[in-house]
Amino acid sequence: MRKIYEERPELLAFLLASACTLAMILVLYFPSSTGLANNGDFLRITAPNGIGFIDEKPNKDRYTPNFIMKYTKSDNDSLVKKLYYFFNTDYSTYDYVSSQSVLIKASKIANFAWNKLTGMSGSNYNICFLSFIYILMMAGAFYLILRFVLETWGGFSCIFSFAVLLLAFCDQGYLLYFNSFYGEALQYASTLLAVGLYLKLAMEKGAGRLHFALYYLAVLMMGMSKYANAPVGIIFATLPIFLPTKKKRRKATLAAASAGVCLILAFYCSSLTARWIEEDTTYNSVFSGVLLGSESPEQDLAELGLNPEFAVLADTESYQKEYPIDVKSEDFKNEFYGKVSKGKIAAFYLKHPARLFQAAEKSMSFAKRIRPNYLANTQEPETPREQSYRFSIWERLRIKSPTNNLACMILVMLAAAVLILRAKNLALSALMSAVLISTGMNFMLPYMGNGISDIAKHMFGFVYLYDMLQFTLAGAALYKLRGLIVSREPLKRKWPVQNM
Repeated sequence: MRKIYEERPELLAFLLASACTLAMILVLYFPSSTGLANNGDFLRITAPNGIGFIDEKPNKDRYTPNFIMKYTKSDNDSLVKKLYYFFNTDYSTYDYVSSQSVLIKASKIANFAWNKLTGMSGSNYNICFLSFIYILMMAGAFYLILRFVLETWGGFSCIFSFAVLLLAFCDQGYLLYFNSFYGEALQYASTLLAVGLYLKLAMEKGAGRLHFALYYLAVLMMGMSKYANAPVGIIFATLPIFLPTKKKRRKATLAAASAGVCLILAFYCSSLTARWIEEDTTYNSVFSGVLLGSESPEQDLAELGLNPEFAVLADTESYQKEYPIDVKSEDFKNEFYGKVSKGKIAAFYLKHPARLFQAAEKSMSFAKRIRPNYLANTQEPETPREQSYRFSIWERLRIKSPTNNLACMILVMLAAAVLILRAKNLALSALMSAVLISTGMNFMLPYMGNGISDIAKHMFGFVYLYDMLQFTLAGAALYKLRGLIVSREPLKRKWPVQNM
């Protein structure tokens, strides 16, 4: 094996990444496909992309892979009109903008080709074609990560990384999102791909303009997968600035490209966020967040500049059918949405550290599981919301892990900060810093920005980033320990200047 990774590191990385890819395929598709049931959020992305439901009612108790693909308004439409409807994104019903639409369009093409080859109805849409695109993204990410580790730290670290990628990041809890229309699937796959591409840019072999373009594209896909992820995308967009270079022109080019991507993501987050999403999340952040379990809801509302009479709405969410008062009236909208903002809510928590601590504890309690276990995974469940655990070794361990409490999380993040400060390479310390900052943001923002509503799903970003931190620290510790036990030649890696 030593001969293989010294002479053909790309071959070993390819073989290990292929093993992970095979595992993902088996986990998701065999003996039958598994995924996540619809909690009602599918419609915001399926409606604009011409995907319809066989069963119009959202069903948390059963996962279904089959949908209807709408690509024409009439059988008599011309080919040009059919192509227009096939690729058009219609925001008239749901003004929900997401980079996920690009992959859905690609999956529609794959479905259409499959239907033609097999003689099936042209309107059949199977979500497994979408999940396979995510698998390909993950395969590319795994290859890039494994090759970097192999060429930088050797075979022992590569095998450790392979075990982590296979057992943890290919865990069914993560992969279930791929067979769904939730934005978390693209968020997860594009983040790992961005990490892999960034590591490729830090390597001395073969990184060029194409890799830089792919990196920025991955960051855009990540940041625009859902509105809440745009800040993380902005952080990752700045990373190429920290790559080593002696050319002033290159430095300026990278700075301009990073600034451009940051501006796009800032515009996406600030100007393209649907009004209904902003209102729903603000409602939740107050009534199922600030007021959740509050002993003085009237006082809290007054401090936020709101009518204390709204205290009757404490512990309610924006998607309920009935409320103690009319929350759809213009008077309520003016008195509530016109006076409160996410900034005021954040300031409230900063003024009340005890309440901030309570919010952190609640967030951590929902971050033990990878999957939202109130959504079914199987097509023919024997019990409501039945879960599949065909490959969930890490998720089962994670639930019982001592690091899944608030105190340990703070220690893990402090340890990561120490590792960053001790790192000798600027490019790698910048990447680690981006992961660390993004972990912290994804920990507090879900509860502060949307309350307890659907928080098990919204904590997903924190879950996988926190896992990255944990395994990075574990890998660094094992590498150091092995160096104390086994004599080895000191690592002499040259961190080069890339050609652009």
